[in-house]
Amino acid sequence: MKELVGHCVLCGRPVYCDSGFLDGVVRDDGKVQCRSCPEEEEPPSKPDAPKAP
Repeated sequence: MKELVGHCVLCGRPVYCDSGFLDGVVRDDGKVQCRSCPEEEEPPSKPDAPKAP
């Protein structure tokens, strides 16, 4: 049985739990990442986010 767990924080692909096995990883920050994305990558920052002084 395949069950949607969430979407990859980097690329947005759906991540499933298939018969008890997660088709991705749960990062230290608790977000889900698919196995296709490199572990070192960080999500792109939002360009309109306010900059710290």
